[in-house]
Amino acid sequence: MAHGAGFYDVVRRDAAFAVCFDEAMGSDSRFVSEIVVREYGEVLAGVTSLVDVGGHNGTTARAIARAFPHVRCSVLDLPRVVDAMPADDTVEFVAGDMRVHPSG
Repeated sequence: MAHGAGFYDVVRRDAAFAVCFDEAMGSDSRFVSEIVVREYGEVLAGVTSLVDVGGHNGTTARAIARAFPHVRCSVLDLPRVVDAMPADDTVEFVAGDMRVHPSG
């Protein structure tokens, strides 16, 4: 990106850009989650927990949790994203930075 700044540095610094980025990611998730659940459900047959890293508003995690109730779903995303999410019984939201947490 410009002036040595990484993409996520720009997202963090530019609130208007962050909103556009968040909306784009949410739109993509709605489309992709339907395909994942419909076409690749057998992959989740033996899975008991799943973390959607950078999962934004939990669209994909919620779709998986609804279709596969045996899978415990969590979303790891930035605090600003997690703080804006309403409480949800099907998905746990965890605030963190995927570039930092979990380490190793």
